[in-house]
Amino acid sequence: MCFVVASQVVRHHYRTITRPWRRIAYNALPSLAHLDALRSDVHSVERGLDQEAGGGVAPRPALHRELMAVEDAAAAYLSTALPEEREAWDGTVAKTLEDVVGRDREALEDPLLKEGSTEMRGVASGAAEDARRLDDALARMDDLTASDGRAAADRMEKLRAEFMRTTDGLQAASVGFSLLVVGVVFAAVRRYARSAEERANELEQFACRVAHDIRGPLAPVLLSLHLGLKGDIDEQTRRTLQRGLRSGRIVSDIVGALFEFASGGAHPFPGATASVRHVLDDVLEEVRPIAAANNTVVQVNAFEDPIVACDGGILASMLSNLLRNAIKFMAARPERRVVVTIACCRGRVHVEVEDTGPGLTPGTERSIFEPYARGGTTVVPGLGLGLATVKRLAEAHGGAVGVRHVPNAGSTFWFELPEARKEGGPGQRLRTIRHA
Repeated sequence: MCFVVASQVVRHHYRTITRPWRRIAYNALPSLAHLDALRSDVHSVERGLDQEAGGGVAPRPALHRELMAVEDAAAAYLSTALPEEREAWDGTVAKTLEDVVGRDREALEDPLLKEGSTEMRGVASGAAEDARRLDDALARMDDLTASDGRAAADRMEKLRAEFMRTTDGLQAASVGFSLLVVGVVFAAVRRYARSAEERANELEQFACRVAHDIRGPLAPVLLSLHLGLKGDIDEQTRRTLQRGLRSGRIVSDIVGALFEFASGGAHPFPGATASVRHVLDDVLEEVRPIAAANNTVVQVNAFEDPIVACDGGILASMLSNLLRNAIKFMAARPERRVVVTIACCRGRVHVEVEDTGPGLTPGTERSIFEPYARGGTTVVPGLGLGLATVKRLAEAHGGAVGVRHVPNAGSTFWFELPEARKEGGPGQRLRTIRHA
């Protein structure tokens, strides 16, 4: 709206300024030029007659041309003159110019007038007097035309000043309106963001409560199925209980993943620290049965024993998710190896989990850490929340996550956490756990 209004105002002022500009360009300046040419031509004729009166020889054809130039200049002036200038011309110049041109032409066409004669001197004297009267009249016309040009210029200046004031006002209004719109939009975005954050927090709390409520009664169900398998039962019942136990464990894993993901955005515990190697040892004990079942070698390269500014349970969740994913998505690879590398650099603890699996599906590098994203090349049960949980936990503690991969040659998932403190000197520790 401001743009349209400003455009129309500019067009209006342009049309307004154009009128005095055209008055100067197409009237005042050409009229002054024609008047100047007219005065010059009249003086040329006067000098020619004066020369003949003194006994000199002035070419009369040239004086005839000068006299015609006087008439042409007068006609040219009248073609550009305004009505008020025409009126002044008729009242002060027309009669005098007519007398001058008539007397000069009569003198130039009279063959009896000889150079240096008394009659010629009389004609020249009269022509000089007429030329002075005509020059005075033309000077007044000059003043009139120049005054009109100055008035048009003053008008242009006033219009320009008015235009600048109007433009400044429109710009100020546009800026004010834009700031108002920005303020309204910013307030709306803040309200929306606050509302979205509140809804997200409520959803996470709800997910935590639901996951916790499901895990409670699910544990005795799994225990009952497990104990039932140890009893004296027939084969059909055994298969049924085993199927129920497998389904129950899947449900337990899904609920556990949802619980971890929902609570992953929590703020860090103030002052919490954990030893990466100690936590990793515990996690390796946890994943040992999974690695053995998948015939996978887990190798740990720990060059230091860093302490991270993170709770041990949080760190265990991150390591467990990455290790379980690496083992689970190994597929039917001939070389089945997972390497964990720990290193410190500039106050950050860098942990990498490298596998020899099939790698990521091309194009999933950016979305692999999003909830419910699946980047493996094999069909493996799960919700796709493990990597999303690692990302949320790392970023909540001021860290970062990432992945490097080579198609058909494995992937390297990594995360970084702030280092709390260092103990001991640099050294290298290599542990290899093999599960046949």
